[in-house]
Order: sequence, then C-alpha cells, then structure tokens
Amino acid sequence: MAEVRTVRPEDVTISFGEPCRPALKEGAGRALEIRFAAASPRAKLRMRLQSQRYFSDEQQAEFSPRRMGILLHRVFEQAEDASRLGEGVRRLVLDGAVSPAEAQGLEAAIAQALADPMVGEWFSDKWKVIRNENDIITPGGGSLRRPDRVMVGEGGCVVVDYKFGTQQPAAHRRQIEDYAALLRAMGYPDVRGYIWYIAMGEVVAV
Repeated sequence: MAEVRTVRPEDVTISFGEPCRPALKEGAGRALEIRFAAASPRAKLRMRLQSQRYFSDEQQAEFSPRRMGILLHRVFEQAEDASRLGEGVRRLVLDGAVSPAEAQGLEAAIAQALADPMVGEWFSDKWKVIRNENDIITPGGGSLRRPDRVMVGEGGCVVVDYKFGTQQPAAHRRQIEDYAALLRAMGYPDVRGYIWYIAMGEVVAV
C-alpha cells in the first residue's frame, strides 16, 4: 500500500531561472560617481515685486498717471465707504505695492478725489447696498458683466466704472449703458451711470 504524505504549502519551494548579477566594469571597486543635471551657474534668480521701486529712495513718491490710476482702482474697488479707503492704502504697503512715502502721495490723491462732491457721495454711508466688482449674468446666461461699483439707495441706483487709461468716449459709454440696461432689467429703478477717469479727476455722466 502506497504511503500517503501530507504536504504543507509552507514546505513547498518553487524556483526557476538562475540569479544573475550585472558584470562590474573596470574600476567598479572605486567610489561610484553620480552626476545630476543642474541649472547653469549663469542662471540668475530674480525676484519680481509688485512695485518696481520697492527698494528705491522713499523720498521719491511720484507716480505716473497710469500707475496712480491702477493703485487708486485697487483701493476703491475694495472699499465700501470712505472710512475703508485708508485700510486699502495700508494693505498696499504691506503687500509691497507701494512704499510708505508713496502711500502718503496716494492718500493725498484719494483726498483730492473725494473732494469732488459726486465722488464723495459715492463713498458716503448713505447707500443701503454696495456691490464692488460683482458679476451680472446677461439674459440667457451668455456672458458676464462686472461693473466696478454699483450703489443702491433711496435715490435710486448708481453704476460707476473706473478708467485709468486714455478716454474712449464711445466704447466706455456703451459699456456703462450696457450695465445700466442690465440693472433696469433686474428691477432697479432710476439707474444712473458714470465713467470715472480716476487719474484725470474727471467724471462723465452717461
């Protein structure tokens, strides 16, 4: 009678092929030299700041009309009323966009802008609703419109768009008219539109 043995899985070893080791080249006993790709030593690390004059003489606080307009636009688009404008200037200093000396020049420009009775009214506390840089979806959802500032109060609705480049009366007027038509379609009564050329200190009613 044949003998019956029980084989456990752990007792079975299956192997195939033969292990091989790559042949060592001449000099393999010496330290292995590894080369890594690296950037050229001539490559320069450049730091780009929002203000090109961040490390310049702080006594110089002159702005080009375009740069002044861009900075004022940043301050005005984040403020609901005049009390928040100073915070916007301080934020620019912290971000490195302007130096402390330039901030003084910017604050003076803001004060001059608010001296205009109409602009001063835009940034007063009389408004019930203020929308800065809010999207408006056109009928049918075809595209978006984003007026710089929309104010709603007892006297109606005012939409303002800030401009800091050259005047383009026809194109800018059509833009404001488009905003005003959308606001009327949304149910806002007595909509008035204005173009504000910030650097030039000029307000154009549409």
